[in-house]
Amino acid sequence: MNKKDCSRVAESPPPMTYTPVAPENPSPTQPKKKRIRPRTLCLLVFVISALATIVILGISLGSVGRQNEELRRKNSELDQNNMQLARDLEQCYTQIADLEKQIAAAGESVNALTSRNSQLASDINVLQGENWKLKRVADFFNENAVILPNDGSGIFHKYECSKLNTYSGYWIYNTENAFYMGYDPCTSCMQTGYYIGNVNSHVYHRPTCWTLPDLRNRTYFDTTQEAKSAGYRACGNCDP
Repeated sequence: MNKKDCSRVAESPPPMTYTPVAPENPSPTQPKKKRIRPRTLCLLVFVISALATIVILGISLGSVGRQNEELRRKNSELDQNNMQLARDLEQCYTQIADLEKQIAAAGESVNALTSRNSQLASDINVLQGENWKLKRVADFFNENAVILPNDGSGIFHKYECSKLNTYSGYWIYNTENAFYMGYDPCTSCMQTGYYIGNVNSHVYHRPTCWTLPDLRNRTYFDTTQEAKSAGYRACGNCDP
């Protein structure tokens, strides 16, 4: 080796050695942090937002579906109620029609009854007139006529007398004529007494007198003295 080569060897630097230096407070389990790129971050946010939107929409759609189901159920109930109301309304209309028919029939009956009532009222008026006539005849007969049974008793009666027996026949006389013919009055239905007094004029008469008062105005006396004591005077026609 020559001097020149030795000088090169002498001048060459010594070999370098690497000694690792441990950092202060090392963290053997902490991984190295990676930086997220902005584009990736935006994409991640978009995905999360989309997922959140989908979840919210799902929840909303489920709630809307439940609400729709509830609405459908209520609509079904309303339809059933409406159908029932329609049937009830139809039944009411039928009943109203029946009632109208009954009212019409009742009106016809009322009209018929009113007409019948008018006819009956007219008939009653006629009958009352006939009754009045018959009453007048009965009053006249009761006041002026007596019945003499054909039984040989010689006693005359009023029509209403309970002792009157007409099975064997009878005669009808004027009261004065019955006295004139010598028949005797019934002691049950007629007042007794030979002399007849007028309660209005206070005059007493013989039974055969042609000026005798009506039966309702008569009173009877057995003797002239009894009549005079009662304040009656003798009739000037029959001179009792």
